[in-house]
Amino acid sequence: MPLSLSILLPFHWMVAFCLFAAVCSSGADGFSTFIGFVDASSSGHFAGNASLSLFFGVAFALVGALFLWCFVTAFTAGGDFPGDYENVAAKAFGIAVAAITALLLTSFSRNAHMVVATAALTAALAASYAAVINERRAMALGAAAAVDEIQAVVKRVALGAAHASLLSKLAGRGPHRDGEGAT
Repeated sequence: MPLSLSILLPFHWMVAFCLFAAVCSSGADGFSTFIGFVDASSSGHFAGNASLSLFFGVAFALVGALFLWCFVTAFTAGGDFPGDYENVAAKAFGIAVAAITALLLTSFSRNAHMVVATAALTAALAASYAAVINERRAMALGAAAAVDEIQAVVKRVALGAAHASLLSKLAGRGPHRDGEGAT
């Protein structure tokens, strides 16, 4: 079963957070339009505070790097659940939610509409996390079910062979060991 969500969603979030970091660090007006947080008279920096703009640029870049790590781990992780991928995904999604929450806390006093934007981002991150973890869990359960089915077939074949051998010994037609059953 291909793990398409486990690969595509971290890639999507990596690109999104790297774009957020680039826009935030460059002071572009697109970020102010999207978030509604940047003062237009401050050349694209957060309401006259360049250090806050730099902080969010670095924070979003860190989140983008974590999603890159998650993306690479999706290719290298084995099929075991829980495994390395789940740990990396938990860190990436958790820190992404923390960065979005920090953005909400610093911007709420200037723009009350940030609650809707950050709630939408947080909900999208939570849905993405649930999707990738459930996809991996379904894959692991499917593999476990296949192993259980193979073990059940092997057990039935072994029991059938043992039963046939016992019946042939009881009927006296089976192979005899030295001195047993020979007259």
